[in-house]
Amino acid sequence: MSTINGSSLLFLKNKIENFKDANEAYKKFNLLIALTEEAFTHFLEGKLGSFDALVGENACELRAAYLLDLVDQGKAFNDTLKETLMKVQEIKGKIINFKDPANYIEVGAFYQKNGLEFELTKDQTFLIQSYLLTKTKITEKQADRSNPSLLCSMVDVGKNFSKNLVNETQKTLSKASVAYIQEEAEKISECNHQEMLTTFTADSMIMKDNTGKVALPCYFALKTVLLRMWEKKQLILYKIHTNSSTHPLFLLFEPSECHRRLPEW
Repeated sequence: MSTINGSSLLFLKNKIENFKDANEAYKKFNLLIALTEEAFTHFLEGKLGSFDALVGENACELRAAYLLDLVDQGKAFNDTLKETLMKVQEIKGKIINFKDPANYIEVGAFYQKNGLEFELTKDQTFLIQSYLLTKTKITEKQADRSNPSLLCSMVDVGKNFSKNLVNETQKTLSKASVAYIQEEAEKISECNHQEMLTTFTADSMIMKDNTGKVALPCYFALKTVLLRMWEKKQLILYKIHTNSSTHPLFLLFEPSECHRRLPEW
């Protein structure tokens, strides 16, 4: 299983030249530690509303399906979270004595040198980034928007860093959502549907906006999600609000065992 360094989620490109730089790098790593702890703890406690990320490319339903897949992994995935959580808490509990940074040492090398680095899987990365973009989401006049400065209430890392972190995380999570759909399309069992959906979710179909976020055509991405949910026998719950009622309507759909043939859409 491939992994990445946890510090890569901070998108830092600067170099460490003096103790002031080292102190700033340490504060930013403290933010990563706090986000990782909270994200993993919320997932393990079943607080799935903590992973409703605001990315800005209208693909929330894709990440909901991804999140459901992680839930369905059960103990196997939860154990990986607990193992990484223990490592993170060990790092948090250390008394860090900074080594004098060499001139122009890369920030990643600085974290390694001071024993602060830890490894994350693709799925763990998805959780942390989803949590971050939910943590910075606010709703005003029935519309969602990002407020990166909310990160400063966790650790004072500065508004400019927080804004860049949110922007880069949105771009990265949009790419992860596209990759998830492409992987799911490959897994569809029925040949005709698989051939069509792998074609219409291929790299050549990826769209990019002027902020660098990417997306696939909505119809084919959603069709991939629903077909895979049908194959995996997952439930779908719709919450419907109407102007004529103060209470939402809930509709629950489940795959029928009596229908073996894939639906024709």
